[in-house]
Amino acid sequence: MSGPLTEASQTAQSFADISYLLRECVADEELRLLRDSVSALAKALDVAVGARRRRRESTAIARRAAALAQELRHHQAFVGHLGAAWKTMYEWSSYQRALRELAQAVQRWREALAQRSSGEGIAFDQMEQLAWRTLGEGLLLLDMYQQGLGLLLAGSSEAPLSAPSTPASWWQGVLRHWQHWWQQRYR
Repeated sequence: MSGPLTEASQTAQSFADISYLLRECVADEELRLLRDSVSALAKALDVAVGARRRRRESTAIARRAAALAQELRHHQAFVGHLGAAWKTMYEWSSYQRALRELAQAVQRWREALAQRSSGEGIAFDQMEQLAWRTLGEGLLLLDMYQQGLGLLLAGSSEAPLSAPSTPASWWQGVLRHWQHWWQQRYR
């Protein structure tokens, strides 16, 4: 069965699209709060990447990169304080690892910006690539948790509220976008 998360993720073309996608679905409070936090991170990524792509002045790009680093720290703290149900999931550990790698890449990019290094472009590309991977990990975590929640709710009532969505359906959309980006980038 497809839903807003499935349909919207198949058309995600930017970090802002992922932010919109995450606002579309709400289940329990912790799930909603995590969606909001991932959405805020996606917005910060979109602003920083957009400033760099539009070749804004270096101080403006550095400010956006600093705001991204701050949003990333807030998000990491939030994810670290999620309840035990989240922390038992394999996807949670994987997402934590991806967040750490993204934070390191953002820091390398910020350092290259500050030093006006010739390697800034490479640092930026690596950060952007890790950003997509990290958001994909976050979407997978949200989806797997939501499926588990749906199964628990369905098991506690006489009739299931809805059939859980197939992870492949929305995940394929994210992968299609990633493959398109990768092909455009490295042809």
